[in-house]
Amino acid sequence: MWIVKALFLAIALSLLAFGGLSLYGLSLPEAHHASVSVDLKASQAQLWDLLTAYEDYPLWWSQVKSVKMAKTAAGQAITFNEDERGTRVGFITLESKRPKKLVREVYDPIAKLGWSGTWTFTLERVGKGKKALTRLTLAEDGSVSNPFFRVLASKVFGYQRQLTSFTSALSAEIGRQANQK
Repeated sequence: MWIVKALFLAIALSLLAFGGLSLYGLSLPEAHHASVSVDLKASQAQLWDLLTAYEDYPLWWSQVKSVKMAKTAAGQAITFNEDERGTRVGFITLESKRPKKLVREVYDPIAKLGWSGTWTFTLERVGKGKKALTRLTLAEDGSVSNPFFRVLASKVFGYQRQLTSFTSALSAEIGRQANQK
C-alpha cells in the first residue's frame, strides 16, 4: 500500500512541478536573441564554403547525424538536419550574400516543433596580412511558444548553447583542415 501512496505522491509532485514551471514560463518572453562571435583562422571564402556545405555538417558537428536535401512546393531548397534522437529539422536560406552574410530559417510549415527562428552568420575580415582572421558572428533570433520549454531553453540549457556548440565544432574543423595541408 505504501508503494501506491509513494507513486501517487511522485506523480502529484511531478505534475505540480510541471505546472509551476509552465506558469513561470508564461512570464518569460516568447522571443529571444542570442549571439556569439569567434575569430577564426580562415578566409571569408573558406569559411563560407564550410558554412554552406550543409551535407558535410555531420562530418564535423556531432549534433547533426545526417542531412537530407529537398525542395518546397515553390522550389526552394530545404536542408533537413537529423540529430541523435532522430528529430528532423528543416532549414531554408532567407539571405545569401557570399562571403559576408547568410541567414537561415527553421522550416516548420505545420508548427510541430514549438519553436522557430533564424540563424544569421556574419563574416568580417579582421587584421591584415598573414595574421588576418575572419570574425564569425552567429546570431539567433528565435521564439519558443511552449511555456514549459521556454523555461528549459532560457534557464536550463541557455540560448547560446547551440551557437557555442556550432562555433566550437566549426573552429575545430578549420583547425583539422589546416593540419591536413
